Amino acid sequence: MTVEYKPKQPVSVPIGKQSTVELPPRAFRLRLACMLFDVDKVFLLPGAMHDIRVLKTIYDQHPGVKVLVTGHCDTQAPKDYNQYLSDERAESIAAFLQDDVDVWLKHYQGTPHSKTWGTKEDQYMLKTLPEGQPPYYAGEVDGVAGPGTQAAIKRFQQEHGLKEDGFAGPDTRRALVKDYMALDGTTLPAGTEIQKHGCGEYHLAVPTADEVDEQKNRRVEVFFFEKEITPPPRAQCNDCPEYDQWVEATHETINLCEDAGWLDVLVMDAGGTPVKNAKVFAEGTLTFVDFTNDQGQLRFPALPPGPYDCRVVVDGVDPCKFPVTVTAGSPPAAPPSVPSDPPATAP
Repeated sequence: MTVEYKPKQPVSVPIGKQSTVELPPRAFRLRLACMLFDVDKVFLLPGAMHDIRVLKTIYDQHPGVKVLVTGHCDTQAPKDYNQYLSDERAESIAAFLQDDVDVWLKHYQGTPHSKTWGTKEDQYMLKTLPEGQPPYYAGEVDGVAGPGTQAAIKRFQQEHGLKEDGFAGPDTRRALVKDYMALDGTTLPAGTEIQKHGCGEYHLAVPTADEVDEQKNRRVEVFFFEKEITPPPRAQCNDCPEYDQWVEATHETINLCEDAGWLDVLVMDAGGTPVKNAKVFAEGTLTFVDFTNDQGQLRFPALPPGPYDCRVVVDGVDPCKFPVTVTAGSPPAAPPSVPSDPPATAP
């Protein structure tokens, strides 16, 4: 006999008979709400990159999950406008996760339900690129194509084999968007199933009256489903009941803007020598795995707060186990360095 388990409802099974309780597939909800978008726009701002990398890290712990991206708006505009704007926001984030350049480029031409992109978006990308190096553009993001912006575009064009005219034409913008989407740790694997759904101004994170500017409501939520996306999203939300069902099925909700913490690990042998390529597990609600570098160091840069059981696995040595508790907060710029006079025994 098979019995389906439903959240918050008791399960009844007959005595004296073997029964199988069928658990529903789990879902994880990731909420991104810290400065994702300018008002009435769908360009993913540079400040969201940390959260996108956390999203990618969590996906890597559950490879093959089905992804549902839901876009949300505040209540400043009419409901019909917000519905279509939220659709475009979901589409924009899904395109970024899949490096779909063409979806983004159409916003430079203008779309019916969000503001047209231009010099301001160019400046955001030029201030972010090239990754790990001084940016092409160090000025203010003001949407004015002044001398500083033109010089930054010329430098970008020179390094990409483009016509050096200081003007962000179609070829230059295609190359800019391609590089911006290719930022390290922001792309889901090819073939990942991603569905999109706009919730408009329904299902607010912060309840407000009409015509209220609330940043936390201009957000995107990403659901990871272990099996199928159930129930499937409808064409338009209009206070869709499916959203509440997705939330009810959620095993863990992670507010990426507020909940991220970090963990630094330093692995040394009994003589105090750093151990490289040690495999480290951090097992909590989610499990994270990585390897130490040549200095025996490893940083898990974005972990949901809470208790973790950590294991360090090195070939030929019994695993080292220890508990830690991760709290919310941003990590320092670099992990601690290996001591110049290390202790005689490993910590």
